[in-house]
Amino acid sequence: MRKLKSLLLVASCLVAITAAVQSSGNSKPVYDGTWWLSAPHDRQSGFLEGAADCLTWAVREKGFNGTSDQLQDKITAYYKNHPAQKTMLVTEVWQKVWHTPGESRPSDVETWKNPHWYLNGLWWRQGSRDEQKGFLEGYLWCVRSRLSSGPKDYALSNEHYFNKLDKYIQSHPGADDTPVATTLSRFSDTSISKR
Repeated sequence: MRKLKSLLLVASCLVAITAAVQSSGNSKPVYDGTWWLSAPHDRQSGFLEGAADCLTWAVREKGFNGTSDQLQDKITAYYKNHPAQKTMLVTEVWQKVWHTPGESRPSDVETWKNPHWYLNGLWWRQGSRDEQKGFLEGYLWCVRSRLSSGPKDYALSNEHYFNKLDKYIQSHPGADDTPVATTLSRFSDTSISKR
């Protein structure tokens, strides 16, 4: 009985420590099915936009196209229909659901010639807070996990970069035509250290 009480005490302490670390922002968020199914619609949309921007233009990976409107329901349905797959990253599910064999390419796909598409300061300014935060989460997740310099370029919290980016865009109307990713790079740790 005494051992059981000791084990329960240790377990409850571990749970409390884990919760404290997570709430202090020291843990890395995992953008998987659990996150996806609990995130608001605009947060999901922004995440897809940010991840696609980075994966396409910074990492140069192909296949991360499709709008959030075309993807969100498919990704949600996948996680709901495959509960054992909730640990799969959103981007992995994206690759699974975007083009299924035998499915024709959607006719409403837009073609953009400029890097970063329409994801500029005006897009940011017109978006909801959830969409903006989702964009930053997707973009920074990609930079930190897919680029070798990413973790040291953006070592601070997402909230830090969100505040810097949002303040800059809101106070500089000229940023409307600049890609959000370009404006964000002004606040990377390496950019600041070079000033």
